Amino acid sequence: MSFAKSAAVAAGLSIVGVHHLAGHIESLVLENGELPLPAVVLVVSGGHTSLYLVQCPGHYELVSRTRDDAAGEAYDKVAKLLGLGYPGGPVIDRLAKRGNDRGVALPTTRLTHADRNAPERKGDLDFSFSGLKTAVLRYVRDRQAAAGPSFGEDETRDLCASFQRVVVTTLIDRTFDAARRYGARSIGVAGGVSANSRLRADLTEHGDAREIPTFLPSLALSTDNAAMIAAAGLRRFRAGVTSPLDMNADASLSL
Repeated sequence: MSFAKSAAVAAGLSIVGVHHLAGHIESLVLENGELPLPAVVLVVSGGHTSLYLVQCPGHYELVSRTRDDAAGEAYDKVAKLLGLGYPGGPVIDRLAKRGNDRGVALPTTRLTHADRNAPERKGDLDFSFSGLKTAVLRYVRDRQAAAGPSFGEDETRDLCASFQRVVVTTLIDRTFDAARRYGARSIGVAGGVSANSRLRADLTEHGDAREIPTFLPSLALSTDNAAMIAAAGLRRFRAGVTSPLDMNADASLSL
């Protein structure tokens, strides 16, 4: 038995298993209080880009996910391609603020067929970022073949701004489409990419225009943190859910 478990037993405490993504969703409640339900919540990070329908507290129904790269993963790969370092999200966000977001023509992807791994879902709300990533790669290669290996600062900023516009527009459009489809009374965005400045601004703008409340965690709660896990654990504990003392990590735990 681990020290933490031994201490819990000695103190008469209970152990509660928590799903990592539940923590991100509950970070919204930790920051804003209970969301008006039903809510549609986008969890977007380096490893996940998924939409969940929350119809009652503590219950999360997957309604959409990425078919390939997560949004944060696409940021990291594009940043690596441009020699901007890791993680890619903050540096691309910073450069994009000074770029022309229409400076480079990049494609968007709209899926119309069901996911063969989840045929019960229609699939048109799903995300895909591999095509966008490939389009950036082709642009860079063509540009380097024509003008040499280095990019000017202005061109790098324009490419970052154009890439970010497509990613954020895709995330916002799918999220509000899901909200309309499921009659959501509120929208939330959580996970590491929720720290992105354009995503935060566009989410609020779209919510105000459509008169639907939108919620974000603070920057401190956007990335992985202990507080969100505690919030998710408290949610489960209050519902009467506890875990055995021999509980271990489970990478395939369902949400």
